[in-house]
Amino acid sequence: MAESERTNLEAHVDLCAERYRTLEKKLDSLEERMDKLEEHIIVIRTTLSASQSSGKDAATSATEKAQGTIITIGTAFGVALLTGLITAIVHFVMK
Repeated sequence: MAESERTNLEAHVDLCAERYRTLEKKLDSLEERMDKLEEHIIVIRTTLSASQSSGKDAATSATEKAQGTIITIGTAFGVALLTGLITAIVHFVMK
């Protein structure tokens, strides 16, 4: 906290407002990126489902299952990162 914030409530309020605007912009950007990632995952899953239903051989099916697992793990990792970011922001705001 800057010295001016300690002595001047208006300066503190203004700086906090700017911090919240910055956090909101970053969250909005993150939300947009997560939406795009989700769209890509849906397309990949749709493609994998379509290729599985077209009667591929067992080796190809195993590869597609592995790809599906990788996508699932990636999605879980992304959600965990997002949850951690939100938790950190809430903790920062509540301090």
